[in-house]
Amino acid sequence: MIGNIPRDEEGKIITAPSLYQPSREVRELTSLVQQDYQIANDLQYQPFTEFNDLSLLNRMDLDQKRWNAYREPQSTDPEEIWRYNGVRPLTRNKIIAIVAQMTSRIVIPAPFAQNDEDEEDRMAAQIMRDMMEYNIRNSNYIDNYIMWVMDALVNPIAYLGLGFFEKMQTIKEENEGTISKKDVIDNVYSGFQTFNIPADEILIGNFNQKDLPKQRFVLRKRIIEFAEAEALWGDNDNFKFVRPGIRSIFDADNSLFYDVFDETIPTLVEEGIYYNRTEDLEVPFLNAVYMGDDDVEANPIKHRDNENRPKYHFTGLGYEHISPRFFFYKSASWKLGDDDELVQRMEQLTMDATFLETMPPTITTGSGQFTEVLMIPGKNSAFEDSNISVEPLGVGRNLTAAWNAILAKEKSMAESTQDALLQGVASGPVKTASEALILQQNAKIALGLFGNMFAQSLKDTGGLMIDVIIHHQTVAEVEEIAGKGLMERYKTFVLQTEDGLSKKIMFSPEEIGESEEDLDRMSDKMLIEEGGIESDMRIFKVLDPEAWRKLKYQIVVDVEELMPAYLKEIVEDQRKQQAMLQPQEQQAIQQTA
Repeated sequence: MIGNIPRDEEGKIITAPSLYQPSREVRELTSLVQQDYQIANDLQYQPFTEFNDLSLLNRMDLDQKRWNAYREPQSTDPEEIWRYNGVRPLTRNKIIAIVAQMTSRIVIPAPFAQNDEDEEDRMAAQIMRDMMEYNIRNSNYIDNYIMWVMDALVNPIAYLGLGFFEKMQTIKEENEGTISKKDVIDNVYSGFQTFNIPADEILIGNFNQKDLPKQRFVLRKRIIEFAEAEALWGDNDNFKFVRPGIRSIFDADNSLFYDVFDETIPTLVEEGIYYNRTEDLEVPFLNAVYMGDDDVEANPIKHRDNENRPKYHFTGLGYEHISPRFFFYKSASWKLGDDDELVQRMEQLTMDATFLETMPPTITTGSGQFTEVLMIPGKNSAFEDSNISVEPLGVGRNLTAAWNAILAKEKSMAESTQDALLQGVASGPVKTASEALILQQNAKIALGLFGNMFAQSLKDTGGLMIDVIIHHQTVAEVEEIAGKGLMERYKTFVLQTEDGLSKKIMFSPEEIGESEEDLDRMSDKMLIEEGGIESDMRIFKVLDPEAWRKLKYQIVVDVEELMPAYLKEIVEDQRKQQAMLQPQEQQAIQQTA
């Protein structure tokens, strides 16, 4: 979208115009998007006090180095090469421990359904919840869920995107020795999809607006292979102007496009999608070539809520707030950084001191002294001059104090994130219900602010998932059926539950009476379809899909849902044991009385 067009010393353009010269409407739209792109791009490189006078990109680079236990290249200086420069993955281990706790249970947001009269509809909510679980189990959601949490602990923000896509691919089929081509749905890029978005791929126009939905515009850019770009956008008429490594830069002064080679992506393509919620606008570009509709007004944001309002289809997550107005967060990697850096430096110095203590440098005095001392175990060296002496060189080292300082700083790092005991990890067997409840309460406290923010982000993600279900997965498709002509057909969903049951969710518009006989008749019919009482199949029918989709859905996520399952099992077991003992205790009291 942005770049430098080659010019001479007088500022005149010295390259020929591009073959890509779209309509006036597209040029005007491109110019507006290009201005917003420049604003957002400049912000990524601007230092902020909130980032300790670093830019977003520099902050990410530093935090990722700590997360990856970055090790400086070994010095080649003979006087320095002996020094220890190893790095222990302290920050990485702390972050992995937090991720392990936060993702020990994959939380499925719980939907709450209401009709226009604000009456609760529990069955409708259960069907929506089953649909959400179906999507989770039949996508890469779990992998992206875990990576989302990990990314939020490492970077100033992490995004989880969600949507429904339909892309086609051309396949080859052999029939009686003849190869033919056919277009089919590409299952890799189609259907319900979740995806992680790095912090530097989302560009916003206002770092002082905390809420993502309130950002006037959001621009997502990513670098992809030309083959992927073709699979996603190859059916657009403008794709013929897209070439790897060549950007079509718009010059607002003469309203022309110029091709500029980008040496940073010589064989790749930059996909940039501009979202403007207030204008209800979603416009894709490939290397700055417009990939939208011929009518520039016909580019609404594709993701809509259940009332058909535009919505950004990704959710942000961070570790700790920096300020109530700053968009980004303080990552766990950043928070641990100073302690990590001090521990690493102390360890390196202590290891250097240990090397010196184990094999100290020596100094020789007297005539005929050695120009170089060879320290070889078991070697005996004779000197002709009896006055020659060899003395170890040292100034005194307190290694115990150094190791104690390292242990103290590691304890400080534990306090900065989550200590094992505060995570709700018992030091021994839990004997009473009170101990179990205290353990559970400690774990809930340990989740702290990050747990609450994660719960809110899960609500937002659940809302996005409901939008997809309402607008894409439970809408009738018109198909031509032999002998019946064009008919509406709904997709059926089969969910395998953890207890071995199969739930079949069917959207089957049909009218039934409201009398008890009509309801009993429908119940008997469904029981036969299930295969009888002993069957492991359960069928749920939505007889009015349109009314089901129009219900108002809200998402509920309790922070306790994030706690490890074993803690809940401990509490439940202790409660059951206590309930069993109570009658015996009462009986003993009565007998004593």
